[in-house]
Amino acid sequence: NNNNNNNEESKKFVLKVKPENYEDLAPEVLADLPDPKVGCQIINEGCNGILVSYMVSPNETMDYDSKEAIYKGFHEQMTEKDALIECGIGKTKHGNKYAYRISKSKLEPGISYNLGLNIQLGKEHYYVDGSYIEQGTTGLRDSMGLELFTRKVEQEHPEQTDAMDDIMKRYYKDPYDETIKNDFLMNASESRELDEQFPKHPLSELRAYLKWIFETN
Repeated sequence: NNNNNNNEESKKFVLKVKPENYEDLAPEVLADLPDPKVGCQIINEGCNGILVSYMVSPNETMDYDSKEAIYKGFHEQMTEKDALIECGIGKTKHGNKYAYRISKSKLEPGISYNLGLNIQLGKEHYYVDGSYIEQGTTGLRDSMGLELFTRKVEQEHPEQTDAMDDIMKRYYKDPYDETIKNDFLMNASESRELDEQFPKHPLSELRAYLKWIFETN
């Protein structure tokens, strides 16, 4: 057993996890995670994001070859307080396999946007776990997203004077399975098109982080 422990401790953490605009996390936040581990945080006027990363075994990773397996796995485990935003698979700039999912959780009050990401570097597999929470003036992205979406529905279906509750039914939907009818689902304001207008929103920051980690590793 001692040998195993020494092997675990001597593993080198080579995944680049911390962008320049992120701060180190206080060590006590990481205390319960397996070594080696890294944590960082971003705080700005729109969001508070925390990321932690550690190594996992190959059988603990998401499926690097099947986006469908990732979203179906999430759907099986989600509660009425969880919703899926997007998931994906591919290779980083340096050819390392990745698999990820972005979801959201209902908090009291507010919403946390969550990242689950696996990257394989050589023989090692890393997990990056992120939580980004909205702070400051909240709800701007939602209200603009709803306004744009309502306008779009009215233009595309001028023959129907869509009632607001019909519009809301279209506004909220799971991106991979429209048969899911939970009250809490992804909405049209959370599409990538609005990230540029709301760069400090937690979802925009999370997606910017994903882009950075794929380009850096």
